[in-house]
Amino acid sequence: MGGEWTNDLKEMLKYAKASNIKTCLYTGQDNVSPDLKSNLDYLKTGKWIKELGGLNSKTTNQIFQNVKTGEILNYKFIK
Repeated sequence: MGGEWTNDLKEMLKYAKASNIKTCLYTGQDNVSPDLKSNLDYLKTGKWIKELGGLNSKTTNQIFQNVKTGEILNYKFIK
């Protein structure tokens, strides 16, 4: 969380996937490259905007997604 990735991150993600470890990236950007996405199981995108809230808010601009299926999982965080 925080900051953005480097080539080192891509290599670590590849290692994690090869070791059957689930991977997830949180970024303030709205999207990531297909190359990076190919090594992720989950992806959370969207800049934090206090007024809109986080994933537990129905008004959030952030998206939590299962990369393989494309399913948006925000509903799992709303009580």
